[in-house]
Amino acid sequence: MNSFWKNTTDDPSNWRNLPENYEIIFYSSGSTGAPKQIVHTKATLEASARGTLEFYQLKKWDRWGLTLPPEHVSGAMVLVRSLLQGSDAPIAKNDRELDKFIIAENFACLSLVSTQLYRLLLKPSPVLIKKLQKMKVILLGGGSFSPELLAKCKELNLPCSLTYGMTETASQIFATKIGDPLGYRHILPGRKIKMVNEEIYVGGDCLATNLSLDSENFFATGDCGAITADQGLIIFGRKDQMLISGGENIYPDKIENIFKSIPGIADAIVVGKDDPEWGQAICIILKVTDHLDSAELKKAKIKLRPYEWPKNFYQLNSDQWQKLLNNFKVSLTKAKEYVVKNSPTNIR
Repeated sequence: MNSFWKNTTDDPSNWRNLPENYEIIFYSSGSTGAPKQIVHTKATLEASARGTLEFYQLKKWDRWGLTLPPEHVSGAMVLVRSLLQGSDAPIAKNDRELDKFIIAENFACLSLVSTQLYRLLLKPSPVLIKKLQKMKVILLGGGSFSPELLAKCKELNLPCSLTYGMTETASQIFATKIGDPLGYRHILPGRKIKMVNEEIYVGGDCLATNLSLDSENFFATGDCGAITADQGLIIFGRKDQMLISGGENIYPDKIENIFKSIPGIADAIVVGKDDPEWGQAICIILKVTDHLDSAELKKAKIKLRPYEWPKNFYQLNSDQWQKLLNNFKVSLTKAKEYVVKNSPTNIR
């Protein structure tokens, strides 16, 4: 934890005494690896935190446990919410021993990324499961979660809330209310949304101060999606990560989610590789944890259009997959380098 957040949490008056326009700077690299400076203020972070506390109806005694680095907005927002609640946040010292931290400490709210959740539920003890079940909310964010992992959360009756947000909006925009089927079903208080040519635009007092906004003060997120009939949100994928293969527009997220639903596949990443015939050949890297059933692959193939089916497959074990990560997320740069340097696996 850097000195700013340490001083703030050690003495909450240090936060209260800050002016509303005090700037807190984050660096967002996303999956491209190119760092971007995102400037928030005390006011924008508190606006985001108030929306979260209202959405989940959290009170002072609903303490948070800090399991994410506060140098990233997801971790910082755990601290800001705690400061507004007037409570402290126990801090996990070792991500590899997260289960011990959760069992030992007394808190009701938790924020996890996919890697952390996967490790916790790999071989959970009954004590850990019972502790997680008693939580008021477990936020799931920072990227996509495999259908298999979400199904495990449902099976264990965990109070999970799938959340969509970004550094530019100080974390959450859409989320699941506890008890609802997991999905981006509700917009949080204080946020606004509109769609422009399938791109998601967001507004509200939680926006960073150094963003380029349109005439209505909305920020173009670069994510493509759609509003559902019941006012939920569907994410197609990143506008700047859309691939064009054989003249067809292809969203990697759709392909990745279908492969993640296959037993034995813990994660997946789709990238394009320059190809003289297709322009970009669709390549998929799979994190494989068990034998792949050919029948399951055939079922996946039916769900995709012929041009969406990957031309090249790459199978990695858990240790190999770790080398593709950057701050818990798969680095697109590393993934693209991998498919260029390595030979594909024959899967059909």
